[in-house]
Amino acid sequence: MRTRSTVAVAALAAALALPAGAAAKGPSSATMSGPGIQGVIPISGEGENGPGTPLGDLVTYGAYFPLVFGQSPDPTLRSRPKGDLGPVYTIRLVVPAGNSQRHTLVQLLYPFARGGPVTYMRAGQLVWDGQTTYGGWYRAPGQLTQSLVKVGLPATPPGSGGGGFWWSTGAVASVAAGALLAIVLLVGGVLAIRRRERPAPAH
Repeated sequence: MRTRSTVAVAALAAALALPAGAAAKGPSSATMSGPGIQGVIPISGEGENGPGTPLGDLVTYGAYFPLVFGQSPDPTLRSRPKGDLGPVYTIRLVVPAGNSQRHTLVQLLYPFARGGPVTYMRAGQLVWDGQTTYGGWYRAPGQLTQSLVKVGLPATPPGSGGGGFWWSTGAVASVAAGALLAIVLLVGGVLAIRRRERPAPAH
């Protein structure tokens, strides 16, 4: 199992081995997709120098560096936070990898989770040769959702009417199937009653 110190050393060694133009480890751009968003929306700005742009806010408040490279002390969580996380959004971060190469890292965002927004990054995603993401869960500050709402994230969970409930595709399908089954059973019951009520044929 990799320790945080091992990850940090590997990240430093990889950065020193890269050309100067590729040493920057922050994302150069990102996109977001999910419920209530038509297609994808771009998240642009500066990914290296802290908050102040949509991309900088995402990197800072979404714990990009701890989730990608590890950090000590470690602010990330090793297991999924308890409670309702609400709808999930997919963020794709484009990271320069040297020699004009780019890798895309996937980060999941739960902006309406109870207790505050949550981000998740799967461990083992390729950042550049020999370096993969540390991964984990992170309880983000409210500024993350506020910033992303400005670039197109819905202000409330889609389909909730502002009340915090979100109908997923699976939930809608389950309700529809249940309603159809109820109708079939009701019709079958009515037909059975009518057959019993018919007078017996005269002999």
